[in-house]
Amino acid sequence: MYTSNQNEAKQYIKKSLESSDGKSLGFRKLFELIYYLLQKSFNTECFAVLNEITTTDKIFSYLDSVKFPQFYSEFFDFPPYDLLYIVSIIFQQSQNVQPSTYLYTLFNFYLTFYESLLKCVNSQDIILNDEFNIESRKKTFDSACSTILSKLSIIASSISAIYLGKTDKMLFSKFVDNLLTTKSYLFHDSNFSCIIGRMLLSLNKYHQAHEIFSYISDIKILSSNQPYIDFFRMNFQSAANGFEQSKNPMNKMNQVVAYIYSGNIKQAVQLFNEKVKEFPALRLFNSVRDLSLFLHDLCSETEVIKEIQISNYPLLDEN
Repeated sequence: MYTSNQNEAKQYIKKSLESSDGKSLGFRKLFELIYYLLQKSFNTECFAVLNEITTTDKIFSYLDSVKFPQFYSEFFDFPPYDLLYIVSIIFQQSQNVQPSTYLYTLFNFYLTFYESLLKCVNSQDIILNDEFNIESRKKTFDSACSTILSKLSIIASSISAIYLGKTDKMLFSKFVDNLLTTKSYLFHDSNFSCIIGRMLLSLNKYHQAHEIFSYISDIKILSSNQPYIDFFRMNFQSAANGFEQSKNPMNKMNQVVAYIYSGNIKQAVQLFNEKVKEFPALRLFNSVRDLSLFLHDLCSETEVIKEIQISNYPLLDEN
């Protein structure tokens, strides 16, 4: 029988999974719901919402930016790393829920799809049956290859993040080793190489990270990894200077973290407040809110923006 708190959780789920226009609620809203339920230790309810996110059909939808533009942002890459983080936590807490199973099904499907695609004649048009928009299904060979490779990279990034969140990091290392050995073409996607390389840096696997970065031909994209290299080598001031050059708002939060580790707390608080006001979308990230709470603990005075509190979430309303 549900307690009053469990009934509250049940109502949150119901409200989150419904909308007046019959459309699916945003990816971010479902994530906020999972975070709320996890905070309340409602693991069963967490898994119910997680299944809404990780079914194969749902992931197909999230990969279609034309049909579901609400899952994308001008500033932040898809998929939101926060979601991958929360999935990894849930994955550790239960032996019964394995979100990577869904992702592997999809990953293997696209691997077969891509490798079959490479056998096609270069000049012929390709029909991508996984596209929701019928008009966009017909593509040139190059466009089809680029589209499928991009989807493969997103899914492989998700699997990597789940494994990185587990206590046994060997699963992540083995997955990356296997990709390097048998599917190295994935690393020609610069964004994917950056994501995996930075994950490896966090584990102090510098040699392997640099091997993956070597696949990146664009000098500008390649240089964007230098602040991460500096950070994980504990050159925090250099990392802060590097993140300062980036226009991505999340890198401004990375700059805040680098300031904290270099001992510049006042500078960190000032930059945090400035950027959260400039980019309100940062408030949607639990990592940013956690950073706010961390800064509160470091400061003797209440200098950090008060609105960013866990208690103000989840964001269940459309407006």
